[in-house]
Amino acid sequence: MGNSNKALLVVNFGGPRNLQEVPDFLEALLTDKDVIRTPLPGFVQDFIFKRIARKRSDKVAKDYGLIGGKSPIFEDTEWMASHLAEQIDCPFFTFHRYLRATHKSFIEQIMTLPQEEILVFPLFPQFSYATTGSIAGFLK
Repeated sequence: MGNSNKALLVVNFGGPRNLQEVPDFLEALLTDKDVIRTPLPGFVQDFIFKRIARKRSDKVAKDYGLIGGKSPIFEDTEWMASHLAEQIDCPFFTFHRYLRATHKSFIEQIMTLPQEEILVFPLFPQFSYATTGSIAGFLK
């Protein structure tokens, strides 16, 4: 790549990095209108799926506890991005769609970029509104 006018953005679903992030992760996921599409008004959909996220948090946290207390997606994405960065000469960033705790620092970093073009590399096997589409909508 080696072009100083470009930056690379690796995007993924995200996942809780610890058990305390499970409730917020579930809420971010379940209230995304690209993931769950209903004919309900937005405020009703948000109310319902925030409640579902709260109710499911303990069960989901227990499941994450069985695999080490976190999702492997965050670390795997960061690992992949760091290895790609060693091979490609350009600024490199990651974005974790449903890990809201990382969004503020990501936005601050991306807003300071002097690059004219950001190439987005989604780590999903196919296009879906619930994955790549949701990220595209967030980044607009």
